[in-house]
Amino acid sequence: MERRQKEKIGINVFYSSKIELNERLSNILWGIEEEEIPYILQSFEEDDAKKLGHKGAKESKLQVGIGIGKDEITLYHEKLALDKPLFKYSIDSNRQKRERSQTFVFCITIYFPMFWCRA
Repeated sequence: MERRQKEKIGINVFYSSKIELNERLSNILWGIEEEEIPYILQSFEEDDAKKLGHKGAKESKLQVGIGIGKDEITLYHEKLALDKPLFKYSIDSNRQKRERSQTFVFCITIYFPMFWCRA
């Protein structure tokens, strides 16, 4: 009998490899960790947050993806169209970026309460 490799379960956080990891992701990832939401972090050459988030949701076991591009951050559910993210935030200044990252994580925990359930 073959043993299946254990697949990771979590929301996919797909980000552009053209941005610095510390600059845009740290606040979002800290917030996700604080809420004990499992996530899978991957970088791609793509820098369009919509495409990254949509792809992440389609490939996620939890059907949720976050896309972090050069100019914005998006949140998708698998059933949403590419041009209709659940949330989309433009990235402006450092202060706004911090505030928006905190709001973004709060929105994830409110709109996707299934993350609070543990297997």
